Amino acid sequence: MAHWADQWMNEDLGQPMQYTHKSCGHKMTLRLVCSECHETLDAKQVKAELTQHDYAYLEQHKISS
Repeated sequence: MAHWADQWMNEDLGQPMQYTHKSCGHKMTLRLVCSECHETLDAKQVKAELTQHDYAYLEQHKISS
């Protein structure tokens, strides 16, 4: 979300937030990375699916999807 806001909500004034990695002290850019192959991701590359735990929660709380 922060990366998206930095890119699309900055009103051409530049990046509003600066991030520093506490462990190494370097300035950094936030990015979403696959935990398995370590490829940097774009939102269009991600498919979100409900799990059976989500369906059980919805059923328990009588929430329709």
